[in-house]
Amino acid sequence: MPLPTIDTPTYTFTLPQSKKKIKFRPFRVKEEKILLLASETKDLNTIYQAVHDIVLSCTDGKLNIFKESALDAEYSLIKLRASSVGDTVKPDMICVHCEEKNSLKINTNKLVIDDSNEKENKITINDNMVIELKYPSFAEEIRFSTVDDQVDMVFDSVTAAIDKIYYENEIFDASEYKKEELDEFVNSLETETFKDILEFINGKPKVKIPVKFVCQSCNKKNDYLMEGMESFFV
Repeated sequence: MPLPTIDTPTYTFTLPQSKKKIKFRPFRVKEEKILLLASETKDLNTIYQAVHDIVLSCTDGKLNIFKESALDAEYSLIKLRASSVGDTVKPDMICVHCEEKNSLKINTNKLVIDDSNEKENKITINDNMVIELKYPSFAEEIRFSTVDDQVDMVFDSVTAAIDKIYYENEIFDASEYKKEELDEFVNSLETETFKDILEFINGKPKVKIPVKFVCQSCNKKNDYLMEGMESFFV
């Protein structure tokens, strides 16, 4: 006689940027083991790949975080983690005053979407041309972080941010062009336009959790903003 199967509950959430509704199940023991093994490597690429595979499995192949923005990727991971292993994380925070380590319990339900620096996604070049921008995907951001040359990283991020170019009565979709062609277009931009695109990228909304605590060693107050996937999930 086969062992009984366990019914797994399903949940839904809406991604804050793309507004997609996602149906998912909590990850299981075997998937938590995969994540723990990946975490032990201390290699972010290994961890991100493991997380990607787990999310894909838990959403029945519907959510590929590498194709989503960093905001949507991090938000989905927090929601998945909360339903799977609980809505608290236990990070060690360093006191800014005495540099002592403080072990804390933080509720991830207190997350906020910080869009205070968000910029307009359309830049008018002249009467005939407008550039529409998008945030680089999570996979692109991971790739940018591994680029050794800072200048190349900046130019690659600007190229990846171009979504469409409106010129007179035509629409040029960036996805239909090779990177070399887009690079050439970016190199032809005026400096101010290039800076405007960088401001758009740097102003992207982020998932954050405000953290306030009194240091256990020096009794002084600390104010933090937790952000970054590894803070919430690993």
